[in-house]
Amino acid sequence: RKLTKYPYSHVTLSLDDDLEVFYSYSRLRNDSPLISGFAKEYRSHLASKEGVKLTCKIFKIPITNMEYKKIKKFISDNEKDDLMLFNYLSMATLTIIGGFEVHKTQNCCGFVAQALELTDKIKLDKPYYRYLPEDFDEMLSEKYLFFEGELDTDFKYDDDYYFDKTKFKDKIFISLYLMKETFYRLFFKKVSKNFRKRELKK
Repeated sequence: RKLTKYPYSHVTLSLDDDLEVFYSYSRLRNDSPLISGFAKEYRSHLASKEGVKLTCKIFKIPITNMEYKKIKKFISDNEKDDLMLFNYLSMATLTIIGGFEVHKTQNCCGFVAQALELTDKIKLDKPYYRYLPEDFDEMLSEKYLFFEGELDTDFKYDDDYYFDKTKFKDKIFISLYLMKETFYRLFFKKVSKNFRKRELKK
């Protein structure tokens, strides 16, 4: 936000009118920004901290049943793919050099851009991994702006452990492991032979 002067720093995808469940690539624990990947998100995850309202901008795009099925499959494929990682390296340079592709990685903007391109209404004018949050504003505001303001975040779910504390050693070792793997994929264009995805358990 400081670099782009744009008020929003994350994009995510929802398929339900209640806007309770979202899908994207993001941190998996609130206190561990480098432990990231495909994420099922709730409203509270998108707010600045637990217990506050979510300030957001929402675009609503009408889609056909066929497009809905395509997007559902796209989400499911990402969720099931244990080799996918968060593209830390591209995100760190996106506002400076425009980002770059890393084998079997994704970030929030690229994920949403690819999902939008599965509809007949949205055409990308640059590679998916080069998109910033403000690009979606420019692309969608004229036709699809639905809401801008605050939403309540006081929903509780049994599978929500986003705000649980992460052990200090997990923060360090898992973060370093994932960064090492991301650099490997950048240089060698493949997943390392002994890659083992480390996930935080409940």
